[in-house]
Amino acid sequence: MATSFRNMLRDGSLERIEIPMIQRDYAQGRQTGDVPRIRREFLKVLHGALTGGPAAGLDFIYGEVKDGCLIPLDGQQRLTTLFLLHWYLASRTRAEADESAFLTRFAYKTRYSARDFCAYLAAQRPPYPLPGSLPAWLCDQHGFASSWKHDPTIQSMLVVLGDIHGLFADSSERECRAAWDALTAQDAPAITFESLSLKEMGLTDELYIKMNSRGKPLTAFEHFKAGFEQTLREVSEVHRAHFDGRETPYEEFIRKVDQQWSDLLWPLRGTDDIIDDEFLRLFRFLTDTIIYRQRLPVPAGLFSTDINSWARQVYGTENKSGPMAAQRDLFDALDSLHAVFGPLKSAKNITSWFGSRFTKQGYRPGAVAIFDSQLDLFAACCEKYGHVAGKNRLFSLPRTLLLFAVLELILKHAQPEDFAARTRTIRNLVFASGDEIRTENFPALLDETADLARGGVVDEVRAYNKRQIEEEIRKEAFLAQHPDFRGLREALHALEDHDLLRGCLAAFELGGDPAVFVRRAAVFLEVFSQDPVPPLRMIGAALLACGDYSQEVLPGRFQFGSTDNSHLSVWRELLTSPARAGFKKTSAVLLRLLDKLADSPSATIAERLQSAADAYLKEQETSGLFDWRYYLVKYPAMRSGSSGLYVSASGAMGFDLCMMEKWQLNSYYRDPYLLAVIRESAAKEGVDVAKLKHYGWDGYRQDGRWIELVRSGEKAISCRDYGYQLHAPTDQPQLSASWPAVQDCGAGAGLQRQIKQKTVDGLVYDTEDRIDAGAELLRAMLKSCGSSLAEDPAMPEASPSSCGPVDVCAMDECTQGRSHLGPPDSTL
Repeated sequence: MATSFRNMLRDGSLERIEIPMIQRDYAQGRQTGDVPRIRREFLKVLHGALTGGPAAGLDFIYGEVKDGCLIPLDGQQRLTTLFLLHWYLASRTRAEADESAFLTRFAYKTRYSARDFCAYLAAQRPPYPLPGSLPAWLCDQHGFASSWKHDPTIQSMLVVLGDIHGLFADSSERECRAAWDALTAQDAPAITFESLSLKEMGLTDELYIKMNSRGKPLTAFEHFKAGFEQTLREVSEVHRAHFDGRETPYEEFIRKVDQQWSDLLWPLRGTDDIIDDEFLRLFRFLTDTIIYRQRLPVPAGLFSTDINSWARQVYGTENKSGPMAAQRDLFDALDSLHAVFGPLKSAKNITSWFGSRFTKQGYRPGAVAIFDSQLDLFAACCEKYGHVAGKNRLFSLPRTLLLFAVLELILKHAQPEDFAARTRTIRNLVFASGDEIRTENFPALLDETADLARGGVVDEVRAYNKRQIEEEIRKEAFLAQHPDFRGLREALHALEDHDLLRGCLAAFELGGDPAVFVRRAAVFLEVFSQDPVPPLRMIGAALLACGDYSQEVLPGRFQFGSTDNSHLSVWRELLTSPARAGFKKTSAVLLRLLDKLADSPSATIAERLQSAADAYLKEQETSGLFDWRYYLVKYPAMRSGSSGLYVSASGAMGFDLCMMEKWQLNSYYRDPYLLAVIRESAAKEGVDVAKLKHYGWDGYRQDGRWIELVRSGEKAISCRDYGYQLHAPTDQPQLSASWPAVQDCGAGAGLQRQIKQKTVDGLVYDTEDRIDAGAELLRAMLKSCGSSLAEDPAMPEASPSSCGPVDVCAMDECTQGRSHLGPPDSTL
């Protein structure tokens, strides 16, 4: 029932209004956060309604009536502001006692001081114009208790009174009298609200919590609602003839916002039993999509703190392209979400709904992987949308597109099979379009996402990544060409749902023999199984055994797969970056390996990977030709760098390599050949030799990379294209006598250990194993220094060659940040 503050205390049904002790302090006068802006907006609406502008409706006020006393459970803040506004205009117009006596029937029971201040205020009549501020005048009066300065409710009331006075300060007595008459009019008052008693509503414990909780912390929601209702009301009045007696958007909003739309979000409430913030975040998400799709001249996706201002630009008369369409889009979206999620009743059930349609990763029939631990996009939106951490959106643009796709599919009542198929296509495009997904492209991205959700064809898409669009077309053609081939669709979808591929199958041949595709897919999923974790070192060795699968990301910088499972993004970049010049080479090597592994399905994947590496090593040893690839396959230490990046000053993979721990140039690295020499010699880093690490700011010159002996403190061995350069001791003559032992290992003139080599087709190969030779040299030099390694009669043999996992001494990490060379992790 619509009424006003004055009318509630006029018709005799109520004797008084009391703010109960369970309510919080009056907070609209606080000076922190967004409160001052919200307060000014709210008071501006009230002032406008009293000075010739549109009437203001302040939504519902719920309360319990006992013995003629209204005890509000929701509406305390608005009622208190209206009390202060009535008092101000009564004092300003010098209203007769019988006109303003009703003000004494409003009281606070939260504190005695607040109660006494309300009684004190009702009796005051300041002289206008005031010599100073209104709050200062009130505080200076004899009846003002000094203890009231410490009551937050009273201090808040004084601030609001000051702001009200600021709005009317320049108004004449006649204008103030007109405002007073409009405020207290019995018929058609300028400021109204809907009043409901709990008895009329059929109060339940849950409803009581829902209503009462709205009054605990001050939020922007109640103030937003008042302003938004006014915005809707203005548009509805302008277009009232259009509705021909039907419910206007303003009336629809009033009816639904505290009923079905609140029920939609109620399961997502926090521990404070408040849904205000969740509603505003969802409202912002939906409004953002409307702004983009209507191409409105509003900073798209950039919401200022003045929520009512931008809401008017979208849903109010300021939207020259059609506020009615924007309102309808908003309401339809909320209605559709309520139709699906409202009946689910709980957050757990909503999460289960998303869990039945999405997976974090991995294939499940009828579901689509979105590679995120929080599958419930709706809850994530209501929790995080519009928030940032540094420069990162907590609810990212890709997730925005996926949730928008879900919303469009809900709006179109998509069947389960259509839902899965269309979200799969959209997911593939989203994850492949890191460069295209930018705010300036969002209008087109949203339009095309909506088209795809409605069943549109992929070949009409333009805003997403062009290469991925072409791939989606090839996938459809491939599946259409072999509609009855058993397992083909499942194999293709399983690959798409793998975390390393994320919808991109550029490394596979689409359109060839379906049996070969299914076989390769099965082997890939076995090799890169993430339960538990893929054996990355063995995979790297087996791939190298099949060919050079690296990609030259910059001149002289070659990207291989990382051996660190925390850096799976390196593999993802290798397998899903077809724009790179070396991608075709990577794809060819991968498919060669998958075919080789498929030949022995009875063995474990570890045995098959090992067999592929061993076969290659045997072939090279038979030929007696050893290149960099041979060494990387044979010696696990040489491929132990976390980044998988190798840098060569010569511009090519060869015998001059730096194995990077990170991706930027000014970080630590190791010489992989020297590291393998140390490991094969059984020397101990930190005891026999210094920890092998170098800092890369000197061009990675070969002559700057040395094994250093702990006992002598001097450089010992450096790897060169021709073999090894040795460094003789200079200040410990007693060691010189031992140099013949080193010379016996092949060190010749100039302290160089030449490795026998042969040139074939312009490429230089070693014909003896340089790692074995280097290990022998190092053991001899350690013996020269009297190392415990040499003195130990039970010195262990060099570690056996294996491409399996080995323990690798962790390198000190560089504190520098990661550069552009680091492959981005395209998480959702």
